[in-house]
Amino acid sequence: MVYHGTDNVEMIQIRPMDDLDNVHFISMVKNANEPTFYVTCCCDDNWGYEFYLENNSDYDRIKFNIMEAIFECNTMDELLVVLSEVFEDGFSDLMVENNGCDCDNCDHCC
Repeated sequence: MVYHGTDNVEMIQIRPMDDLDNVHFISMVKNANEPTFYVTCCCDDNWGYEFYLENNSDYDRIKFNIMEAIFECNTMDELLVVLSEVFEDGFSDLMVENNGCDCDNCDHCC
C-alpha cells in the first residue's frame, strides 16, 4: 500500500428556523491531492460548488461568507439561494467550471 493523502472535511451544522428539530450540514472538503475544495449541502445532492485553493485565505473567506449567510437566512432553501448568489457574484474567479478546458493559457487547467 501507498499512503495517498488525507482529505479535510468541515461540517457546519445548521438548525433552520422553520425546522429547529433537525440538523443540516454545509460541508467544506479540502482534497489531499488537488488544489481545490468543495462546498456541498446535506439535503440537496444537486447543489454544490468547487473552488480553486490558491491559498488558505480563499477557503477562509468562503467559510466566513457561509457563516454570515447562515445568520441572514431562515430556511435551507433560502440559504442555498443566498450562497449560490454569493459564490457566483463574489467568487466566480475561484470557481472550477467543468467546461472541458484543455487550453495552454489557463492558469487553472495546466
